[in-house]
Amino acid sequence: HARAGQLPAAKEQLKKAIEIDGANRSLRSALASILIDEGQVELAQQELQSVETPAMASYQMAYLYMSRQNLPAAKKHLTDALTIDPNLQPAREMMQSLGGGQAIQTAQNFYQQGNQLWQQTQQLTSTVQT
Repeated sequence: HARAGQLPAAKEQLKKAIEIDGANRSLRSALASILIDEGQVELAQQELQSVETPAMASYQMAYLYMSRQNLPAAKKHLTDALTIDPNLQPAREMMQSLGGGQAIQTAQNFYQQGNQLWQQTQQLTSTVQT
């Protein structure tokens, strides 16, 4: 159905298949792909997050956008993935292939800053409780 451009029918069949096998990553990815084509980006991300970690779901979103030649959206989702997990190798490789070395460094900086803030918050919480 999807290849024939019949997105509503494809989406309906995928939803039925997901009712049977909700943990199937391929089905969720196919549904996310259709949702992206329909402009329902948040729902697409939710479908992927139901079977993937947040970082991997963002990477998968980037992959889907890259397959559509939407490089700005792909880079945005790769940056999201690398902000969550700067060591996610597939995302690092894809970002490098898109010439996004600076984005990787920025994501790593955000990750380090977040960790520092978390540690400071933990220290403050410990101090307040004593």
